[in-house]
Amino acid sequence: MPAGIVFRRIAKREMDESIAWYENQREQLGLELAVEIDRILESISRNPKRFPLTQGEVRRALLRRFP
Repeated sequence: MPAGIVFRRIAKREMDESIAWYENQREQLGLELAVEIDRILESISRNPKRFPLTQGEVRRALLRRFP
């Protein structure tokens, strides 16, 4: 995980469960989600102000492919 990004335990658990769910839907799909998550986390760590604020200091970044 890139430096400067903090996950709450519940968010990390939800991410792990989502990866597992997609993997159960189709082989390698969970891996594709994990790669997409890594991509967006890298983008966030390089330029966090690119993403809009939603609450206080919380910013929102959406994945391209996965809802």
